[in-house]
Parts: sequence; C-alpha cells; structure tokens
Amino acid sequence: MGKDEMSHGYREWEGYMNGSITPPYSNYVIMALYKLGRREQAEALLWPQIASFDKGTFNSGVGIPHGKTRNPVGSAFYYRNGSRANGEGYLPENWHAYAGIFAGHYGIRFDKNGYSLEPWSPLKGKKLPCNMPVMGKVQETMK
Repeated sequence: MGKDEMSHGYREWEGYMNGSITPPYSNYVIMALYKLGRREQAEALLWPQIASFDKGTFNSGVGIPHGKTRNPVGSAFYYRNGSRANGEGYLPENWHAYAGIFAGHYGIRFDKNGYSLEPWSPLKGKKLPCNMPVMGKVQETMK
C-alpha cells in the first residue's frame, strides 16, 4: 500500500471493517465451524475471545464504575497482528461472542418450537431442566 493510499484512509478502513477482528462478526464464523463439525477450530476461536473480555481487550478501557481501568488502550477492532485498529471504542453487540457459549459450545438452539439441542451438542441425549418461557407457556425441559 502506497503512501497516498494511507493518507486517504485505506488503512483505517482495513482496521475498521475490512479484515479486522471484532466479537460481533467473529461469532458468525465460530457458529459456522460448530455447524460444520469443526468443534476444535471453533473452540480455538471462542475461548480466547471470551478470555479477552476479562482483560478489557474489547471494551476500550471502559471498566466497572469505581473500579480500576483494566485496559486503557482497548478497542472494538484489532488488526490481524493484534495491534489496535480504528473504529468505535466499544460495541454493545460484543455480547454476540457470549452467544457462542450457549449456541455453539453447548449447542442450545432456540426457535419457534422452543429450546432444543443441536446434533453436535455435548448435552445431546440428556433431559435437561429448562423452565424458560416460550410462546406464552413455560418449557419445562429441553432435549
């Protein structure tokens, strides 16, 4: 990339949406890997990302009120080499990464029929208590 391209914002775009790493979009990749039966690869992406939240990586340094700032250089986007990219400082949709724990790792599905377990779920074959509301009634168990 030439100097002229750098001055016209191409580097910023690369770090913002074109090739950056951010939790809201990585969840689609993680879920696709689970659905394709590539559990080991999905787990290799999911758990380091979850661990990064405790370090303050994706929160732009935002901490718990009255608490110590854990990562004053946090961001919502990172370049592939791990350095901080431009873009928003915090994306509330970062919670999508946590959906990977339930929908991916545990394979818990929710649709018009309620809660059930995906074919790859390590919980498959077990009858689990649910007690969650679905379509105006409470679903007592999930299979």
